[in-house]
Amino acid sequence: MEFSNEKQLIALLKKSLGRKIALNFAAYPVRNFESLKKLMKGRKFVDAFETFAGLRSKKFPEEVEKIKEACRISEMAADYFENFFRQGMTEIEVSERIKDFFTKRMNCSISFEPIVAFRENSSIPHHECSRRRIEGNGVLLLDFGAKFQGYCSDISRTYFIGKPSEEISQTYHFVFEAKKLAESLLIPGESAGKIASEIDSFL
Repeated sequence: MEFSNEKQLIALLKKSLGRKIALNFAAYPVRNFESLKKLMKGRKFVDAFETFAGLRSKKFPEEVEKIKEACRISEMAADYFENFFRQGMTEIEVSERIKDFFTKRMNCSISFEPIVAFRENSSIPHHECSRRRIEGNGVLLLDFGAKFQGYCSDISRTYFIGKPSEEISQTYHFVFEAKKLAESLLIPGESAGKIASEIDSFL
């Protein structure tokens, strides 16, 4: 059962002959769930988080190819953005241009709302884009992704606007070495927890 918005979901559910409906409670907003219960009176809702998680943990070859394509598109975007920024642009303006790049140039959608964070904002996890302008020297953090045929990518890139300080340069290269270490540990069968522990020890 595939749907792209709640209206389509309701229509599909009403056609269902079953009296029991499984949802991923962890991902479905409470407000939407309350509305859904009113629209689907008489149905029983059950949490299928574990079932969905198990299904998502295994991918068919064609699914892997779609994920790879979503990643390829995002990497192309990251390269394009290297000469994309201009002094005076706001974080919101950069975010809008990122979305335009994916929809107009790459003919796909974004997997989530882009994060654009300049200077001190780059230290805030999941920063919401503001009217902060890109001015002078500083670190610019971008977090974005492409959605290709229903499969998503998520990529983060750090850019230097102007000339970085010695401290920032050293920190950047230190984190870059940690990234290379993480990549070397990504082997089939290895646990994510063990890899995270190795990186924590390195840092």
